Amino acid sequence: MHPELKEAVLHGTQEYPFALYRVRGGGHGRSTPPHWHEETELVYVEAGTLHLTIGEESFTGNAGGLFLVNGGQIHSMTFDRSETQYLTILFPTSSLLFLNLDGSRNFLLPLSEHKTGFVPVLTGTQVYDVVREDIFRLMELHIRKPTAYQLGVKACLLDIVCRLYAGEMTVKRARKPEDATCREILTYLQDHFSTEVSLGAAAQRFHMSEKYFSRFFKRTFGLTFVDYVNHLRMERAAELLTTTDLPVTEIGLECGFSSASYFTKRFKARMGLTPRAYRQNRGQG
Repeated sequence: MHPELKEAVLHGTQEYPFALYRVRGGGHGRSTPPHWHEETELVYVEAGTLHLTIGEESFTGNAGGLFLVNGGQIHSMTFDRSETQYLTILFPTSSLLFLNLDGSRNFLLPLSEHKTGFVPVLTGTQVYDVVREDIFRLMELHIRKPTAYQLGVKACLLDIVCRLYAGEMTVKRARKPEDATCREILTYLQDHFSTEVSLGAAAQRFHMSEKYFSRFFKRTFGLTFVDYVNHLRMERAAELLTTTDLPVTEIGLECGFSSASYFTKRFKARMGLTPRAYRQNRGQG
């Protein structure tokens, strides 16, 4: 799953606005750098250990760990060389609204407008067992796709939201001015990481001095500006290597690396394999 910042990718379709991804580890670690999207995201750790940052909080989830990312929240996920495996379920809460102006809007509308959210850690709470059962059920429906599976998936999602409300898992979401700036920065880098984007150009774009912007970026996202841009380039390169037949040299240039040799050097240092070996192993190396 390639991480987007303000994700341009559509999770699901307009008729079926729901997506389920299973992320598997392997011989090297992987990470999803800070990003955000409108959809609510449920993360269930099936095996290994997953490290998450949601908003300003950091968590570690082991097998059975269950987490929730509210729409619009900046978050990231990393895991080491262990055989980590986890599910992510994404859905826009606005898709659960009904056409009739019934009482459910009092609960669903504040979620879709990001005025209300849910706590990030569901592991160990009173709703954990029932929410996990709903996740397993909607996963089965999503995979088997029996008649009216769309209704079944929506029913599971509504049940999860209902359980979270009933279990008093809600939190008020105050809008902070810096949140919008952070999302704009991430979106800007997603749009420009394949070019010769520089710290100075980014700082100027957001009306900050280069020195202040550098400190602000590291403090906010936990990575230096250069490390973050290289991370985006590497993740995009890995995706292109496993989903296209483009030549390795062309992939490196398209992802913003100045030369094929530099691309190979950086890729091997990050992934533990050369780009060609990574392609042959289909990302399982």
